[in-house]
Amino acid sequence: MDKTPDLGDNVRAFTVKSLIFSFLAILFVAGLSAFHDIRMKGPLMICNHVSIAGFLFMLMIGLVWNGLWASIGALVRKFSKNVTLKGGFFSNNKLALNRKEFSVVFAAAFVSSYPPTSGLFRYFHRMLLIPWREYTSRTTWKTSDIFTQYLDPRLFPAPFPSNPGATETEAYQRVYANFFSGMSNGVHTVPFFDLPLAEWVGPLTFWGPLIIVMCLAVIAMQFVVHRQWAYNEQLSYPIAQVMDGFCAVDSKRPGIPLIFKNRLFWWGFVPLFTLLLLQYLSMWFPQDFPALSEVLPNFRNWSLPITKKIPIFGKLNIYYLNWQVIFFSIVGIAYFVSSEVSLTLGFAPILMAIFTVCFYNVTGDQLDGAWMNASRAGGYVGLSMILLFAGRFYYRAVFRRAFGFKKSSDATQGIGVSGDVSVAAARLLIIAFISFIIMLCIMGVSFIVAFFFGLLLMIVFLVSSRIVCETGIPFIQAGFEPASIFVKLFGPAAIGPKPMTFILWAGNGILCQDTREALMPYVATGLKVADDAGVKIKKIFWFLVVVIVLALVVAFASAHFSLYNYSGMGDGWASKYPPVQYFDAVVKHLTDMKAAGTFDASLNGSQWQRLGLIQPDATSLKFFIFGIIAVVVTYCLRFRFTKFPIHPLLFVMWGTYPNQMTWCSFLIGWFVKMLVVRFGGGGVYQKFKPFFIGLIAAELMLVCLVIIVDFINYFIVGTPSRVTFNVLPG
Repeated sequence: MDKTPDLGDNVRAFTVKSLIFSFLAILFVAGLSAFHDIRMKGPLMICNHVSIAGFLFMLMIGLVWNGLWASIGALVRKFSKNVTLKGGFFSNNKLALNRKEFSVVFAAAFVSSYPPTSGLFRYFHRMLLIPWREYTSRTTWKTSDIFTQYLDPRLFPAPFPSNPGATETEAYQRVYANFFSGMSNGVHTVPFFDLPLAEWVGPLTFWGPLIIVMCLAVIAMQFVVHRQWAYNEQLSYPIAQVMDGFCAVDSKRPGIPLIFKNRLFWWGFVPLFTLLLLQYLSMWFPQDFPALSEVLPNFRNWSLPITKKIPIFGKLNIYYLNWQVIFFSIVGIAYFVSSEVSLTLGFAPILMAIFTVCFYNVTGDQLDGAWMNASRAGGYVGLSMILLFAGRFYYRAVFRRAFGFKKSSDATQGIGVSGDVSVAAARLLIIAFISFIIMLCIMGVSFIVAFFFGLLLMIVFLVSSRIVCETGIPFIQAGFEPASIFVKLFGPAAIGPKPMTFILWAGNGILCQDTREALMPYVATGLKVADDAGVKIKKIFWFLVVVIVLALVVAFASAHFSLYNYSGMGDGWASKYPPVQYFDAVVKHLTDMKAAGTFDASLNGSQWQRLGLIQPDATSLKFFIFGIIAVVVTYCLRFRFTKFPIHPLLFVMWGTYPNQMTWCSFLIGWFVKMLVVRFGGGGVYQKFKPFFIGLIAAELMLVCLVIIVDFINYFIVGTPSRVTFNVLPG
């Protein structure tokens, strides 16, 4: 891949241009993404940890804006004979974005990708409103009185529907019933300021600070670990490597990204994009464009009757080995990943199948999914312990400085005399985490539960970011829910009815429902791209703090407008399962506590007295400990034997839906990379990087095209597109 020379400190990153485009990126990504997700019913505008909306926005800047001024500059240089003008404003493309400015806008676009959909606002409104729609029909909820006894009514928009006759009032119809049915009349929508807004002010005084301080803690945590991961451990950051290719422009005369001038990029891009485009056209015009499966062998999908050939696999529901979809974006990313990581992710489902069979042969029981959730949770804890141990000297120096203690030896850890951004980030992390705990306590959680639940939540975000930075997999889910695991490990009686209800409902359903769009990996990718471009890290730190606050406001407004106009009941998953499943779990735990005779002691006891009621689920605890041990032992083997082929990420990824979707693509990518390195060497490996960026870009650009067509179709016809074309995993 072409390298651009270091721009140096004399080239500014935070200019009027970069700030304007950053603000536009926030509006485009955080605003339009929620609208597209809710209304278009097409591929998500935000696709996991590769932001499609952000990528589309960067393409428009690179190809349209930079391309325009590059063309004008070329014309000026060609037709002007004035020497002064040749070195002037237009001839040097002063209005085009340079690499530093590109990286700033890129970071803003990626961080803005967190709030709009699965990261937060796909679930936020629904988790507050839809449970009341189900309340009238669920006898167990009423019998247990979980809403009035264990939840603060101030957390919901007024009127509180459990009050007698509340559902008959005009206020209920306006705030709740309109959300369920939608307020728009055909193509005519209700203006934003005519939607229910005043009723949401009260709840947002609680939820707003909680979500903001959580986001600040997550951003600060990524900046604390950045030097350790990027420099001391030298992680590969595969997504950042790929995206950096679309930010690199000529340092003297900025224009379109240099990757578009590389022939190998087009050799990877054109054939795949052409095939995918023909498939998309065949869905719109089946009479004019035959489907690829009719004229070519199916090059993306295959199936093998493995469960028929190995009957025990069918008996144990190991069906994920029967079929696979080849995602060329994953194949391309695997080229940038260390071989042992891609090999581990490729063989993970096979090893999972072997483990399942062995467990059945030894115990006679089928492997329960809840047990594997506990195992993965243990793996997350074990991996976080390893990460802290590996960077113990650096983190100790950072937090020593954060608390005002200094040592001359701190300089050896990369911390200057006056401190660097890691120290400021550590201070913000401490303040934000404490504030997060305080907000949880205000909202009904005891201090002990709030502290340990908050700690587990930060571990989930930390390890999710590490997985993305190390593997580049753009589709990752934790494979467990932190609040559910917390209840399993401590027992519901030790937590208490009120704290348990809140963390299961809000902790699982709102704060950490789906880590495929968690904030921390977005921050990590944007930070790495900006760092490689030479942007001062301390400036990008405070810049992203402002960006996330603005993105939260814009995404909430977009989701609020879309959901109230087009109904919050249209999402087949988010409107059906999360709003009810956690309250069903609460009722079950309350019933079990009453049957065990611990309910009264848990309800009336103090948080310290409840510690005597700790009673973990024995099997879940065993699998949790197994996950910790498996990760730690595997890391020790890797430290001792440099050629040990299995990466500890196996124990946090196996059995998850993302791994079942992408394992074959990782295996193909590993095999191709192995052949290139073995027969071509490191030089050929570096030379072929643009080719694999082309493969990745082909799928990304096709999704961008689908998004553009969706919007054009909607604003012309007035209805969502009749064609849904999914290209990427997830």
